Formats: sequence, C-alpha cells, structure tokens
Amino acid sequence: MKERELDVVCMSETKRKGSGTEELPGGALALLSGVPESENACQGVGVLLSSRLVDVMTEYKVVNSRLLWVRFKLGLTKLFLLAVYAPVASSSRAELEEFWENVREVLDLDRGNERIVVCGDLNGWVGTARPGYESVLGKFGDKRVNDAGKLILAVCKEKGLLVTNTMFNRKKIHMYIRERKNERSMIDLFLVDDRLRKQVMDTRVFRGADLGTDHYLVITRFRGLFAGWRYRTAVTEPQSVCRIRSWKLQEADTRDKYHARVAEKLDTIDGRNECVERTWRNLRDGMVSAAEEVCGTIKRGSSKRRDAWWNDKVKEAVKKKKKAWLDYLASSNDKDMREKMKERYRLQKVHTKALIEEVRERCRMETDERLSHNFKENSKLFWKEVGRTRSGATALRMNKVLSRTNDVLSEKSDVMQRWSEFYREIYACDDLSEGSGDDAVTGTPDPDLDDTEVINMKEI
Repeated sequence: MKERELDVVCMSETKRKGSGTEELPGGALALLSGVPESENACQGVGVLLSSRLVDVMTEYKVVNSRLLWVRFKLGLTKLFLLAVYAPVASSSRAELEEFWENVREVLDLDRGNERIVVCGDLNGWVGTARPGYESVLGKFGDKRVNDAGKLILAVCKEKGLLVTNTMFNRKKIHMYIRERKNERSMIDLFLVDDRLRKQVMDTRVFRGADLGTDHYLVITRFRGLFAGWRYRTAVTEPQSVCRIRSWKLQEADTRDKYHARVAEKLDTIDGRNECVERTWRNLRDGMVSAAEEVCGTIKRGSSKRRDAWWNDKVKEAVKKKKKAWLDYLASSNDKDMREKMKERYRLQKVHTKALIEEVRERCRMETDERLSHNFKENSKLFWKEVGRTRSGATALRMNKVLSRTNDVLSEKSDVMQRWSEFYREIYACDDLSEGSGDDAVTGTPDPDLDDTEVINMKEI
C-alpha cells in the first residue's frame, strides 16, 4: 500500500474470524469483516485506509463475511464504497441470486448524491461491449460470460455502474487477474458510478505485489476526486520573512548613519587571505546587518503602514485621537461631561487631520524635488511612482508635469498653463490656408522636406 501510494485497498477471502477495526502503523486503519468465532475461518472481506482517508471517513458497517461498506466525504465528493467477496461461479444459482440480492439492498443505502464504487473478488465473467450493455461495458477484456457475470451486469444496469476493467486496452499480463495452469480469468472487478466516468484514469493489473495468492493486484486510479478537499494535518506556523525598511534611507540622517555603520563593519573585513566567495559573503552580510540595525525590519505581508508620512509625530497624534474617542465612549451619563469629552475628541480629530495633511504635503514636495533635481540618481524611485500609478495604488492620472526647465509642477493652475503652452508649441504655424478638400496646408517651407508628400485638408 505504501509502495504504490494507495489510499484504499479492498481485500477478499481474508479467512479471519470476527469483525472490527485494527490500527496500523502510520495512522492507517483496517476495517475487517469475518465469520463468527464459532465457525471455521473462511470467506472474509476487509478494507485498508490510509491516514488521510481515515480523517474523511464518516461511517462504515459490516454487513456479513462477504460485504462491508464505507462512506467518505472528500471535499465536494461523497463516496459510497462497497467491498465484495462473491461466491465462486460454481455455486448454485440460488446462492448467487441471494448474494446479489443482498448487494442490491446494500446499494439501496446510497443517498443519491453519493458516488458508488464496488470492488473486490466478484467471481464472474462479464465479457465485453455488446448490444444492451453499451453503458456498462467497454470493448476491451475477456469476451467470456457466465451466470455470475450476467447477475453482475444486471446490478450494473440497475444502479448505473460501469466495469472499468473493460475500458482500457491493455496487454494480457495487465488485464488478467488470475492465472492457473493454462487458464486465465478476469474476475476481480471495479464497478464505478457512471458519474465518475471522466475521473477514472486507469484500471490495470500489477504483478509486482506477491501476497501469497494466485490473484494479482488490481489498481484503479481517479483524477480530481479530492477537488476542494484539504489534507487535514497539524497546522504549522509559516516562517516569518522580514523585510528591511529600505525606504528610510531616503532620510538624510538615516542615510548618514547607514554609511557610517557600513564603514565600521567593512573595516573588520580582511579579504587578502580569503577566497573571493567568502569575502563577498562577509561584505554582503555586513551591508545587510547594518541596514537592519539602522533602518529596522518589518514582517513581509504586514499591514503596518510604510508610507513616508507615517512618522512618530503622526503616530502620537492618532494615538491621542483614539484615546479621546475611547474617553468619550466611557464618559458617565453626566451631560456636561459627555459634551466636554466630545469637544476634546473633535478638537483632537481636527488637529490630527491637519497634521496628516501637512506632513503628506511636505512628503509630496520632497518627492517632487527628488524627481526633478536628482532624476538620474533616483530613476528607480521615479519608475516606482509610475508603477504605483498604473497599478491603481494611487489615482489613475498623474497630476504632475515637467516645466521647460525640467522642474516638477504640481499646482493645478501651473499644470494647466504648461499643457496650454505645450499644445501651442505643437500646433504653431506661420501660415494656414484653408481651401477645398484637395487644397494643401501650407506653412513655413522646410528645405529638408522638399521630397515629402504634401498633406491635404481631407487627410487632416
């Protein structure tokens, strides 16, 4: 089971006495159904479940020594699994009919929204596709049919099941379940709900598992059966990844402290007697550790503010505003006291709002100054601002333009005046004669454009 990475294993003819469960290593579980203790050990059926299937098993029941069913809830899929060990085909007709009537009664327990899977040693030859059984059988497999196989097909048609062993074209060694002298047979079958037809990836025989039986291992694999289902294991806390507050290096004081700290660390590095790789690691670690000490760190994905305007002064003002609000909520029923607390909160709120606007405006002016007077050294900052605008982090339009002297203009009147100058320069023309559609637009002659095709009014 571990080698093949199987979640469910159905066992037939276990020859065990008694019924119940048995815990197995690795969290697996065995559900066993055998004969009573007073009888000889014969028949018997069992189901082995992997640890992840144990978590989603909702119910199981031992019917008798030949039948055992289990219910699972795999995310959005509900599964009804029936493990079967049918009587041998040489049994009397009455015994076979009685057994398959018991199978019908068990399958009637299906709640409609459950997908049925029947597997085990069914001891019947079902043949291949033929008139009347197109929805049940595929066209591959053994063509022989016997009475037990006919009873199996009757149940399949009634319950909407298909025999997946006949759906895939396999070599004979991957198709026949049992070999005895010169006789081959295909009697260990998988009957799967027709609604799972698209999920069935493969059904084939594997000869590598030697369990001391003349039956080979048969495996059916499903795809998407666990869609929307999560493997319920112990939740482990992810490792917190910290980021350096590199934006603090925009402040002159922080930048000077960082330069001094890096210089101190580099003085301790002597790379003359060390390899290049070790020298590089020491240099890198020194620069990073200096940045962590001077700028500090923040957890990746943290919701804490990282804007330049969110400084200690603003934090303190917001803290006082929150305290004033809580004092107002906690004030007594005295009307005068409540009004006093309310007025204190209002004044603190106005002060905080004005302070934030002042600090944000100062930060905007500093950013504009950096963009206009030191563009080459701050190209990364410039394009970061462009990226934020395009991604919708800020307004979708840039309210800043460059003047003739490459200064950043942010005031609305200055911006509008610059746009006006810009368009006047673009459309400036010494002479414009308006005529019919074929008349050309004339202007100042350009000796370099003598061979250029003339643009007429219609084209404009």
